[in-house]
Amino acid sequence: MISTMNSIRNTRLILPLVMACLPLQACNSTSGRVKDSSTIASTLATSDARTRAYNDHVVVLSSEWMEGRVPGSRGISLAEEYIAWNYQSNDLEPAFDSGSSYRQQFKLRNRSTFSGQGDSKVIDAFNTGAMIPGSGALAGQWIVVGAHHDHLGTGTFGSRGTEGKIHPGADDNASGTAAILLLGEHLGSRLAELGD
Repeated sequence: MISTMNSIRNTRLILPLVMACLPLQACNSTSGRVKDSSTIASTLATSDARTRAYNDHVVVLSSEWMEGRVPGSRGISLAEEYIAWNYQSNDLEPAFDSGSSYRQQFKLRNRSTFSGQGDSKVIDAFNTGAMIPGSGALAGQWIVVGAHHDHLGTGTFGSRGTEGKIHPGADDNASGTAAILLLGEHLGSRLAELGD
C-alpha cells in the first residue's frame, strides 16, 4: 500500500503535465481516424467542464503510455494508479482491505490460453474501487457501479486489428472508466453537500 501511495503521490506531480500534452497527441493522431483536429478542439472549447474532464480521462487512459492496458502490464498498472489518484483526489474512500487500498488483487489466467495458444500462466491482476459510505437512513446500504479498465494491450488475443500494435481502447473501456471517475467525483461532492 505504501509503495502504491508513494507512486500515486509521484503520479499526482506528473499527471497534470501528461494531461496537458495528451489532448495534443490525440488531435495529431496518425491513425487516420482524426482528420480535422480543429473540429475536435472547437467542440471541446465550447463544451462544459465535465465534458472536457471526461475527454481528458479518456485521452489519458487510452494513451500510448497505458500500452493498451492488458492485465499484468506496466500500462495497466499506470492506469490503475491514475484511477486511484482520481479517487483519492476526490476524497473517495478506498474500497478494499478494510478501507486501506483502492486495489484488490486476484489471479487471472493468461488470455493467450483462451485462444489455444501459449502456456497456462496465471498473472496478478487488480480490481480498482472506491466507496462513498452511506449516511443517515442509508448508512448500511450500498450502490455498486463499475466498469472494466483493462483492454487488449498489443492485441495478441481478441483483437480484430493488427497484432503487435498498441490497442488504445478508448471505447473499450476507457470511456466507461472515465464515466465512473466522473460519477465518483459528482456523487462524492453531492454527498458532502447533503451532509447527514
